[in-house]
Amino acid sequence: MQVGLYAAGLDPLTVAGGPTNEVPPGGGSVSKPVSTPVSPHDVTSKLEVPNTMVIQGLTGTASVQLDSLGDENALGFSLVFDPAALNYVSAGLGSAGNGVTLFVNDSQAAAGRLGFVLGLGTGQTFAFGARELVKVTFRAVDGAKGTCPVSFADQPVVCEVSDTNALRLAAGYVNGTVTVNPLPSLSIGRSGEDITLAWPLWATNFGLQAAAGGLSPTMPWTNLVVVPTLTSNQAVVTQPLAATNVFYRLHQP
Repeated sequence: MQVGLYAAGLDPLTVAGGPTNEVPPGGGSVSKPVSTPVSPHDVTSKLEVPNTMVIQGLTGTASVQLDSLGDENALGFSLVFDPAALNYVSAGLGSAGNGVTLFVNDSQAAAGRLGFVLGLGTGQTFAFGARELVKVTFRAVDGAKGTCPVSFADQPVVCEVSDTNALRLAAGYVNGTVTVNPLPSLSIGRSGEDITLAWPLWATNFGLQAAAGGLSPTMPWTNLVVVPTLTSNQAVVTQPLAATNVFYRLHQP
């Protein structure tokens, strides 16, 4: 009996994460340092970029979410990022973009700056609660690694939220990060009559697949329904030793 190993990856899904810090609107500085996080008790609208992950050489999506108080009609903001680590691909409305008009200023994308203006129709407001307004697709540069901040700024579009009368509303802005990781590797070992398969704990958007027989382009792969044991840095799965050749791989839907 032989056990083969194969790793593969497609475009990653986004993995939501917590906030990092806050940028006050209207400052006019792209690189202005942040000092105070947004308090959950602040009675303001809040825009944030949840943390996410992208694989080297592949594309991934960062979201911009609005925590609405129910009186916002329009908003504008800019995002800055490191173009040496992330290449801008595209931007569009998020899952809560129904009825929203979006304008994207990507004229400075090569320098790591994007501008966004969003608005609802006359007299309309965003419903109370958290919602994904914008999705920005990046490609992680080959060789890039580590965390890349994605921060709010006032160039090329000033950070501002307004009501149905075009009056400015108080708002908080919470930056996020895109973590660039290499393609995850799958390791294998034998334990008695079982085998153990392990992969990096951060690769939460990869699933385990298996295929029996010869490794050919037409060989069907099957998704394995498994519950990994989580260690400090790996997800580990135990499988019974098979009587025929079995190949395993990590795969992104």
